[in-house]
Amino acid sequence: APVPRCCTFELVRYCGRVGVVVCWGAGGGPVMAQVPTEGKLHARLNDKRFALLGVSCGYSRELAKETAKKHRMEWPCWWDGDETGSGPIQPDYDTQHWPTVFVIDALGIIRGIDVHGADLDKAVDEALATAK
Repeated sequence: APVPRCCTFELVRYCGRVGVVVCWGAGGGPVMAQVPTEGKLHARLNDKRFALLGVSCGYSRELAKETAKKHRMEWPCWWDGDETGSGPIQPDYDTQHWPTVFVIDALGIIRGIDVHGADLDKAVDEALATAK
């Protein structure tokens, strides 16, 4: 499982790919309920021009690591600071709640916010179809 790390979160590294950025909190039931759907999306599109990226917000680094391991989050995850909300990512994305899901097209344009379940799959598939 990936280890959430404190490093630069640069979407430019994923330029040309459709991306889903999920800001999540380690203590939330609704957040963890969504992880299996994210895992299926990651597995289905792992060999496509797609990136699933997680951002752990609002909890300790240790709890973020434990949560990512326990829930088998096998995609890149960043730790964005503790409960003070002092990390750079959450304020930049104006995240007000967890999970907050952003669908970003291959040009870097946000195409959806808070898209979940089947709607998330549909939004990603549509963005991939237009990226060709």
